[in-house]
Amino acid sequence: MDRILYNIDSLHLIDSTYHEDDSYYIFNNYLSQNSSYLKYSYPDIRQDIVTSIANDFCLFSGKIKESPTSPSVHSFFPLGVIRFMLHQDLSFSEYYTPRRKSGWVLEGYYWTNAMVYQIRDDSSDFSVHELTLFVDQVSVKLLNLKDPSSYVSL
Repeated sequence: MDRILYNIDSLHLIDSTYHEDDSYYIFNNYLSQNSSYLKYSYPDIRQDIVTSIANDFCLFSGKIKESPTSPSVHSFFPLGVIRFMLHQDLSFSEYYTPRRKSGWVLEGYYWTNAMVYQIRDDSSDFSVHELTLFVDQVSVKLLNLKDPSSYVSL
């Protein structure tokens, strides 16, 4: 049996763990609840740099928590995988349907300490329009990451 690594390159191969309604809610809630997280994002930063940082995070730094009182533990497996169709007016619709509305696919993973997502074309070439890693301050220090603004000029 082949194993799939949970990273950016395999994101489109892994089924969402939530329905599109829940995925949309989780995505918006995560962003609003974790506004102090640092943001590494393509197109602000070169795509290869963001991909490398995000893949390193996915493979080595994701943390999960069973409950608010339990300690965080490292995990290759995210807490969840989200996916939905995002439209120009920022509304959403179902991805897993035979008659998809046109738009972009927003898909991502999230852990207790970070979220990584991409927005890509809904076509065979998977052209990525945005790739973003939100990561907490503690993980930034542990990973020895630079401030996101220092990558912009590279």
